[in-house]
Amino acid sequence: MKKTYKKKYTLVKNRSKKYISYNLSQEEKFAIELCAQLLLDELSYRFNVKRLQESIDLATDAKDEQRFNELSRKYNDLIQINT
Repeated sequence: MKKTYKKKYTLVKNRSKKYISYNLSQEEKFAIELCAQLLLDELSYRFNVKRLQESIDLATDAKDEQRFNELSRKYNDLIQINT
């Protein structure tokens, strides 16, 4: 018989001292951790893309060709990795 392990996690509700607790299986815990990691990865990717786009725009406005080429390479690398 397969043994299942349950862990108890406590989530804080608002800022008062009220608690909600859930008993989660290993699979549920893994699923929540995976979703959280995917969300963080997506947010990080979007932030980096936006930051690079803004930096490329500034380099274009300043007519700094060397900086533009450097940032464009980084941008293309980032896009290729995530497609």
